[in-house]
Amino acid sequence: MATNTVSSRQALTNGVSFGVSKTVVTAELDAADDSFIFDFDVDYYLVPQFMVVASTGAVKALTGALIGAATKGQVSITEGGSFTFANGDIIYLIAQRKGL
Repeated sequence: MATNTVSSRQALTNGVSFGVSKTVVTAELDAADDSFIFDFDVDYYLVPQFMVVASTGAVKALTGALIGAATKGQVSITEGGSFTFANGDIIYLIAQRKGL
């Protein structure tokens, strides 16, 4: 399992909502259960909305993907079920402050 932390301090933000994209590269992938944690360095919980686009331009179904927000300022997406990451995938993320 490869866990990759993405520093998202340079994300587009209005102070409440954040937007960021990340291109997956082969070096970040392992045999199974690859995970990306996006760290926004804020002291509140976020609600994430992910979209993953394959290198072909097709939107990938997130069926079985594990999406989480268990730690303040961080959200994650992990392979699961039929969902896997591949080289060249682009992860798009919008995260909003929880409770607004």
